[in-house]
Amino acid sequence: MKRVELVQLGVGPEEVQRFYDQVRRELYAPLSGRRAGEEDLLDRLRGASRMIETEWVRIGEGSDLVGKSLQEAGIRSRTGASVVAIIRGEEAIPSPDPSTVLEAGDVVGVLGTPGQREAFRDLAAASRGAAAKET
Repeated sequence: MKRVELVQLGVGPEEVQRFYDQVRRELYAPLSGRRAGEEDLLDRLRGASRMIETEWVRIGEGSDLVGKSLQEAGIRSRTGASVVAIIRGEEAIPSPDPSTVLEAGDVVGVLGTPGQREAFRDLAAASRGAAAKET
């Protein structure tokens, strides 16, 4: 089943991407063909991989990030997380340029530690009204 078909069936794009990522990890793991000396390194890399994951976060209508470029939003400096891709409708934007403007409904792939990803979720959830009240 294709990503588009899953989305049409009501499965959210972020859930589809998480599923695809998990399937890839599980399917390719037996093909690694490790040598004895590589086991410690691979175990450490797996541990790091679990600590630094990509999470998919939808940008809501009222998010403070809507209408801002990635550079203007200051995501990396404010959260420590990196935006690695954006799914906008049927379009995937890998490695988006800093001038890319975020839109409501964008699903943003964010790479970082659990704390960095949480900080991004909080930033994405912040509403424009709340930001105006603070100033």
